[in-house]
Amino acid sequence: SQYTFLISGQLKYVSRDRELKVIQIKMMNPNDLILSPANEEHGFMAIENSKILILTSGPRGGEEYESDTYRLAKDESLLHSI
Repeated sequence: SQYTFLISGQLKYVSRDRELKVIQIKMMNPNDLILSPANEEHGFMAIENSKILILTSGPRGGEEYESDTYRLAKDESLLHSI
C-alpha cells in the first residue's frame, strides 16, 4: 500500500484496479491524502508545481527496493487516459 499526502500545489491522480480495469481520476489539493492499495495501478499529473509526501509499506531499500511493485509499459500509461 502507498499513502500520498499533497503538501502544496495541485495534482491529478489516476488509478486503475488491475483486475477490474476501471479508471478513476481524482483532483488532489493541499492536505489531501490518498491511499493506493496493493495491485492498484496509479500515476500523477502535476497541474501546478507540487510537493508530496509518499509513505509506503514493504521493502524500500537495497536489493529489495521496489520488489513489490509493477511498472507499467509506456503504452499502458494511465496518463494517456486523461
